[in-house]
Amino acid sequence: MRDDLPTAVVDPVAGNNNSTESMTVGSADSDGDGVPDASDCSPGDGTLWAVPSEATDLIFPNAADPALLQWRAPSSPGGTVVRYDLLRSAVPASFSSAVCLAADITSTTATDLTPPTAILYFLVRSENPCGGNLGTRSDGAPRTAGSCP
Repeated sequence: MRDDLPTAVVDPVAGNNNSTESMTVGSADSDGDGVPDASDCSPGDGTLWAVPSEATDLIFPNAADPALLQWRAPSSPGGTVVRYDLLRSAVPASFSSAVCLAADITSTTATDLTPPTAILYFLVRSENPCGGNLGTRSDGAPRTAGSCP
């Protein structure tokens, strides 16, 4: 048995099996990012560990600049760098053929310089090399959208 791996001892006595005692057993964390390798999407990269959570609070922050959009970074970034895609659709339920207004940016602001001629819908994808996140719909289903070039 290797000394550097965590171990646990199971008590085989039948009378001891109704206890509520619990034990946390450590796991290997090869890249030192604080996430065990088994849960880490990139166990060899300390700057990356999971898909980021969704970007939130997408708004038009400045009435004087109606082209500017702004959003809040994910609460769980999944890594040291989060990138974003800003998508626009004329159909609220479908972003499969959405226009990609900004792709692979690190800023939490972007612009849409096209003057609106109808109601438009916007969505921000937060992403890193582990994957992307568009959040969920009101029914709890994950949002989907086409990729940005």
